[in-house]
Amino acid sequence: MGITVPLSQQWIPLTRTYVDIFVKHEGFNTKLANLLKLAVEEVCTALVEKAAGVDCDNMYTVEMTANSEFVAVDVTYDKRIPLNLKTEKECDITTADALADVSLDNIWLNVLKSCSDRITFTIDEGKQTCHIEKFHREEGHELEAWVLSRRPALRGHIYIDEDVEDGVTRWGYIHDYKTGTALKVGTAELYALKRMDGETPMYDIYIEAIQQGHRVSPDMFANLYNTLEAAQMLDTEEDSAEKKWRRWLRQLRSFSYSIPRPDQLLATLYHGVRFLFNPFAACLLVVLGLSCIIPMGDAWVKMSDIYHDITHIIIANLWILPAVYVIGGMEILIHELAHGMACTHYGGRVRRLGMMVYLSSPIFFCDTTAAYKFKSKWQRITVYMAGPLASLLMLSLSVWMVHLSESPAMILLWTFNVITQAFGLMMNFIPFIRMDSYYAFSDLVGIDNLRTKAFGLVTLKVRRALGQHVEVPQYNRRETSLLWLYAIMGGIFTLLFFLWPVIRFAIHIITGHNIYVQIMWGTFLLGLLCLSIIPAMIHDVKGLKRQKYKIK
Repeated sequence: MGITVPLSQQWIPLTRTYVDIFVKHEGFNTKLANLLKLAVEEVCTALVEKAAGVDCDNMYTVEMTANSEFVAVDVTYDKRIPLNLKTEKECDITTADALADVSLDNIWLNVLKSCSDRITFTIDEGKQTCHIEKFHREEGHELEAWVLSRRPALRGHIYIDEDVEDGVTRWGYIHDYKTGTALKVGTAELYALKRMDGETPMYDIYIEAIQQGHRVSPDMFANLYNTLEAAQMLDTEEDSAEKKWRRWLRQLRSFSYSIPRPDQLLATLYHGVRFLFNPFAACLLVVLGLSCIIPMGDAWVKMSDIYHDITHIIIANLWILPAVYVIGGMEILIHELAHGMACTHYGGRVRRLGMMVYLSSPIFFCDTTAAYKFKSKWQRITVYMAGPLASLLMLSLSVWMVHLSESPAMILLWTFNVITQAFGLMMNFIPFIRMDSYYAFSDLVGIDNLRTKAFGLVTLKVRRALGQHVEVPQYNRRETSLLWLYAIMGGIFTLLFFLWPVIRFAIHIITGHNIYVQIMWGTFLLGLLCLSIIPAMIHDVKGLKRQKYKIK
């Protein structure tokens, strides 16, 4: 619901009336409604003044939306109007001396911030938008910080852990085991997180935190709320209103099951293999894993010979395919157990161990985020690389089995396992994919979220080169060099590892002689290109042009 009005002072009362009608219809608190109307009026007044003498569209739009939490206003106008909330200077009016130097041109931004709860400013194509939010409060609490009226709850797949030393909690972290997102928080934030149940208002949590001796402030709670919201860790109105069949489909797609008390199981397993957790045993395991080089020549000849008769062997031995799947699943389970036992070795607690659906296929998983608490990065790297070491041993075993087998069926069975295990091991050892070696390499160089920061830095540099006013994070020389190197190498890897095989496959199909195969694969690739790749590229290009800033 919105209105479009001319850029003239005489039309500003109409926008105020529109806002007044909307908030009354929504049953918004009168005092809050008055503050919201004042905020909109300040934006519209500044907009009209800035538009004077500018050759541009002489109309602007005011749109309003509402839900159970807040009322939002979007004021959208021509990009050529020089009203940019990102570059507007905020004035200091806290002292008489400062007030004497204040210009009327920038007082309005102070008024806007004081009347609004949250403000974002967006530049997109030829338009600019000022987005204002005002949250509901109970009567008598209108002047309280907006965050104190919230009743947040963490999503069901979020859990909280804490680092305790000598009986004293030093800090905590929250982990989303479905997305892998983890956030480190202080003791005051940790206390607040434990109390977020969807029923207790943040005001009560705030008072209780003060009574418990925590140093807190409304701004700290607002930052925590915004961080959780940005990480999609909070329950939302959309989650609650989601239809049952959609919720069931989403849960089925993201199904996961964890066995009860996985830390006890891992402690039992670790007790039987703890003699392997020392430098000498680790070197011995690496040597055993690399021992597959010895029979590789003979195994390669056997695998190459069996390839030419693969169809007949499979038809005559249909048990091979389910056997490959079972052995592959066991290899993944051993890989995950190795992670878990390494985490247990250094005193970490494994909260979840079980099965989940990944890429439409059930796989095993082990949650070792407790390793984040380890003081030594070498302990964390050991936990990350324990799984790949176990996979290397399994690959070595499969190569030896190909070498020792005489039956064509058994040679084919272990050949399949060599292929799948080698591919999985290669993926785990490439630091440009978010798998085990990526986290180990990120920890080794001392840069968290390495991939995100590297490609984010390049994107911001490109946007700045295009003339956009963006803030580029400041890194020291070493970090900047590493981020640029990682981004360049990661881009080359993506091109060679993902795009080039697809291009080669497409060329092979196009130059083939079977017209029916060409039509089938051509239709598939064209559909993939039109429905997935091209829209994603368009979205990324538009994202380079779109700028969004948090003003308050």
